[in-house]
Amino acid sequence: MTEQLRVLETVTERLKQLPGVHSIVLNGSVAYGAATAGSDLDLLVLCEHDAFEADAVDGVWVEIHFHRCDALLERLSSNPAEIYRYHGARAISDDGTYARLAEAVRQAEQAYRPAADALEKLRYWLFSTQKKLSAAISAKDDLRMAYLLSTNTWKVLEGLYAINGRPVPPSSLAYHLHSTLRVPCEGWFEGLLLGDVSTRAEMMLRLITCICDGTDQPQ
Repeated sequence: MTEQLRVLETVTERLKQLPGVHSIVLNGSVAYGAATAGSDLDLLVLCEHDAFEADAVDGVWVEIHFHRCDALLERLSSNPAEIYRYHGARAISDDGTYARLAEAVRQAEQAYRPAADALEKLRYWLFSTQKKLSAAISAKDDLRMAYLLSTNTWKVLEGLYAINGRPVPPSSLAYHLHSTLRVPCEGWFEGLLLGDVSTRAEMMLRLITCICDGTDQPQ
């Protein structure tokens, strides 16, 4: 058992004694299996008030978010990216309140579609980047290529999420979710981030073509 899980038992027992607690939910890196020795322990408590607590418990930093379920449902309805708040989350205890919230998250994820105007603006941005990057490759201008890669990689990720019909996750989670995207370029993530600048630039061009033209969009 990891140190975080030992602390989880201690903290959970304390939370269960609080009045008005409906659900205790483990989320964050510990929940979805990406925690390291120094990772925080993140908990969501569904109750009758909104608050936040953070403190070290036996050497582990613990963050506890107290929320009313209705407040979280309202957030979910106005911001589709809220679905990622519950990525990999699992209930430690639940009277049915979290189950109701989890079902709303599932429905929101299924119903999400990127706005047509936002996708068009994104494609225009990337089309412009495509021209600049192609010119830099032709000129063998490594510095220009590196600059365009550093300033446009996130835009490419936004586009890939859009053609997959999913909202863009926070950057802290995008790394762990990249393998869930359907992208018809084998090794695209490593190719975009690793290797010499020319190879990375060529991969970015392939991905932009996928996003802008739709010729290689996953079915």
